[in-house]
Amino acid sequence: GSSRFTLRVAAPFSELLTAVAQQLKLTPAIDREALRRQGIDPLEIIRLEVADVDRDGLLDAIVAPLGLSWRIDGTTLTVTAAADATP
Repeated sequence: GSSRFTLRVAAPFSELLTAVAQQLKLTPAIDREALRRQGIDPLEIIRLEVADVDRDGLLDAIVAPLGLSWRIDGTTLTVTAAADATP
């Protein structure tokens, strides 16, 4: 079966994303320019509590508070502002 995750954390967004990406064996790529255009600080503290979610649910929970989106291309986890996301 697929992995399930439970996480309770308060951490800077970029640090949290990097740690989770490493756990998922992915390379994080934060589109800092897109975040800057949206007025989002990568060091903003994210408070998050999820229980028994799959990988997609975990990533959704991390990016949702900042209105961001994510995608996985190969082994790269890209996070960008939702307005800049490509399907």
